[in-house]
Amino acid sequence: MMTEELKSFYPTPEELIKLMVSKIEKTKYQKDLDILEPSAGRGDIADYLKKSSYWENGFSANSVDCIEINENLQRILNGKEHTLIFDDFLNFSTNKRYDLIIMNPPFNKGDLHLLKAIELMKKTGGQIICILNAETIKNPYSLYRQDLKNKLEKYEAEIEYHQEIFKNADRETNVEIALVNIKIEKEKKESRILEAMRKEEKEQFFKSEKIQAVTSSELIERLIESYNFEIQVGLKFINEYEIINEFSEESFTAKYPQKVFNLNFYNKDKELTPNNYIEIIRNKYWEMLFKKKELEELFTETIRRNFYDNLYKMRNYEFNMFNIKQLLKNLSNEMISSLEESIVALFDEFSKEHHWHPESEDNIHYYNGWYTNKSYYVNKKVIIPMNCTSYYDREFRFDYSVKSKITDIHKIFMYLDNSEEKNISSIEEIGNILSIAERNQTNRNIDFTYFTISLFKKGTCHIKFKSEDLLLKFNIYGSQKKNWLPPGYGKKKYNEMTEEEKVVIDEFQGQESYEKVCNNTDEYLFQASTKFLLE
Repeated sequence: MMTEELKSFYPTPEELIKLMVSKIEKTKYQKDLDILEPSAGRGDIADYLKKSSYWENGFSANSVDCIEINENLQRILNGKEHTLIFDDFLNFSTNKRYDLIIMNPPFNKGDLHLLKAIELMKKTGGQIICILNAETIKNPYSLYRQDLKNKLEKYEAEIEYHQEIFKNADRETNVEIALVNIKIEKEKKESRILEAMRKEEKEQFFKSEKIQAVTSSELIERLIESYNFEIQVGLKFINEYEIINEFSEESFTAKYPQKVFNLNFYNKDKELTPNNYIEIIRNKYWEMLFKKKELEELFTETIRRNFYDNLYKMRNYEFNMFNIKQLLKNLSNEMISSLEESIVALFDEFSKEHHWHPESEDNIHYYNGWYTNKSYYVNKKVIIPMNCTSYYDREFRFDYSVKSKITDIHKIFMYLDNSEEKNISSIEEIGNILSIAERNQTNRNIDFTYFTISLFKKGTCHIKFKSEDLLLKFNIYGSQKKNWLPPGYGKKKYNEMTEEEKVVIDEFQGQESYEKVCNNTDEYLFQASTKFLLE
């Protein structure tokens, strides 16, 4: 009996493979591509890619990783000695960076597979070439198809429609297909973290008494001491190796005798020198510092990714108290900027980003703002798209994407709250709460510090905020950033305002609520700070 996977399996005809390969972007400098083929089937595309040469097609494959969920097809791939790295693409995660994802996903799940590919590729940039049932694009009746349509427009995807291209294939069908070509640019990031940091040209280590004078964290002090100890031990070892190697040769008579010892780093391409060793150990300790829970838990995903993307540059900087403090100072500035951007982005997400979603129309309330009649504020209950069910047994599965989204919303309201505590424990609890809810298959009124959520199998998340004052603070900040409130908002008393200003205030919140804001500006007018950041 044919399984569900095989019912949706249509081997890619060679004519179509050649057409797909012709879409691969030819680059002048990059000849060897790291390629992912999810839903690899019996390996027709992978076979062709492995045979491809730079001179023939303008590229060659450094690696072709395959994913396939059907066990029979897995055996075929293994028999062909393809690299089978996973079974279910929709649950796949990796740290490897791919230059190209080329795919012929199951026709009945094409939208989900292409959305997954976009999610993987948007972090690092690259190209996606995908075959879809044309109806997936032409008839966006579901939330996932609408989401896909929006993303294809966002990335200006090139789409070609082909009729009867599977007519003479191994498994025939007259279905019209869409050949989708997406080129996602890698995000250009300016690192404010590394600015103002002193780059040492000579390897000098801070004396312990100086460290004691400026240390504000026992952990950092221990890390610096451990770093200095490891550096000194390693340099002594390298020095002994160099001394011994001076006279340890494999022959007395050879014209160019080889050394008896050949000591390498784990990276054999790197020569064993004191400076190379120092760079490796520096990298290790900079990474360790930012795996510290008190820091990492407070970072947004953007800041964390920005730091790790620039981690290789940190090996140029001495791991000492001066540079750690410089890094934290610059990180503080970046956190403020990122925090402000994140609040506005969430304000937009709760409103216009999901305006196409039929259930999201009540997320916001419109009012006449300052010189605009298109202003809005976010209501106490909002609905956003969120996939939280297994694609196979339809049970609730709260994966990393669900946890990450809930955590980011929590962090924003944590900062808005101006709590004297760091609230790290509340961040840690998010994962525990979701794990318990998943284990018990609880999806209604899941309780968090600042809100409750209800998740539904149709792909929506209902968020209900607990504090009206905190929600007002969120709305004030978003509206001020959009210039929807009068310039003197919070500074001018209501009776000091012009009639135009009063009209805006009346529609936004009313006189009584506004006067409460004026009397408690520290509570309602948000000023981004980094008091949560380790100093």
